[in-house]
Amino acid sequence: MTLFVYMSPFDQASRLFEMFILDGEMVLIKLLLRMIEVKEKKILTLEDEKLQFYLLQGIVKECTREFTLTKLLD
Repeated sequence: MTLFVYMSPFDQASRLFEMFILDGEMVLIKLLLRMIEVKEKKILTLEDEKLQFYLLQGIVKECTREFTLTKLLD
């Protein structure tokens, strides 16, 4: 659960923490599923260690740079 907070810009991390307090862990699951959905093509091109690294760190960094939390959670 802290993965998103440590890898997100401060303003998005604080907003995500607020949403977690208000809505519970489902907001994190919904966010992660949406990130996987928008990055599906890239995920399907990766293999082994590159895929593992991307899913652990890269996807969060890319998505927080490209999208706002509001857009990801719509």
